[in-house]
Amino acid sequence: MLPDTVDRLGTWTVVLARPITGKYEGMSFPDPQHGWVIAEEGVILHTADGGSNWVEQASGLGHLRSLDFLDNQRGCAGTLAGIMWHTEDGGLTWNDITHRFPIVPIGFCGIAHSGDVVHVVGRYANAADYFRSTDAGTTWTRQSLGDRAQGLVDVVFTSPSVGFIGGRALNALGAGGSALILKTTDGGDTWRTVFVGDYGPGWAWKIQPVTASVVHVALASMDGTLRFGRSLDAGETGDVEIVATGHTPQARSGVQGVGFLDNEVGWLGGFYGGLYATTDAGQTWHHVVASGSNINRFRKVGNTLFTASTEGILRYDPR
Repeated sequence: MLPDTVDRLGTWTVVLARPITGKYEGMSFPDPQHGWVIAEEGVILHTADGGSNWVEQASGLGHLRSLDFLDNQRGCAGTLAGIMWHTEDGGLTWNDITHRFPIVPIGFCGIAHSGDVVHVVGRYANAADYFRSTDAGTTWTRQSLGDRAQGLVDVVFTSPSVGFIGGRALNALGAGGSALILKTTDGGDTWRTVFVGDYGPGWAWKIQPVTASVVHVALASMDGTLRFGRSLDAGETGDVEIVATGHTPQARSGVQGVGFLDNEVGWLGGFYGGLYATTDAGQTWHHVVASGSNINRFRKVGNTLFTASTEGILRYDPR
């Protein structure tokens, strides 16, 4: 095994020990002090001190899948079954705003915002809907991307005009398509395909722009090979790197989340114990120990990262 060079830079610490059998799904930090994490069991957790202490804010909200806060008061949380929850008081109360959508949603897998414009996509399967609100969630429009996608998972924006959607490509043969990334340069009015995987069924599961030019993606697959994508020209072109092989081929396998501190140092989480880490921008990877498994979403907060595993909420503290 390669030496754990990443660990010498710092350590992953469990800041909230709260074991879960499934996954923690979404995470949002609108500022360095206020953060929220959702679990698929329908629970919302909140910190007001930069992640040192967490409290349960809500429960019983269904299979929560996606989360984003515009500021420390206004936020949205979507479920896999198509319910959208909304708060305007920092999560003290959550209201069902699903009736505001122009169709009955099938599910929400990704949420992002730029200013008061909110972008939502879903689901990972059986739907390829892109919803947009230009007034912080009061009214919504819908655009179907089903002419090129079987499902949509994640959405991120690097500016008001430039954004990316990750998901699964449409397969004319009816079988599961490969990973798909779409890009917009007009704020979501139009989307074009910039990447389709060539390695069989999978998804572009989580996308992390480190800068406006450097974009990373966790490429989920079902063939037992773990893959990572990297673009240096704002998603126009990119490379796919093999992270590891030999994992059991199955539906719940492969990478899920990607989190980089900078252009060089980053981690991949997924349906395996611990993490895979790189210190050379993804050219080489090695497995590192971290509490738990099923690591999905990362968020960068200042000079550190947060994520969550089956053991609870984790924070990376650079030395």
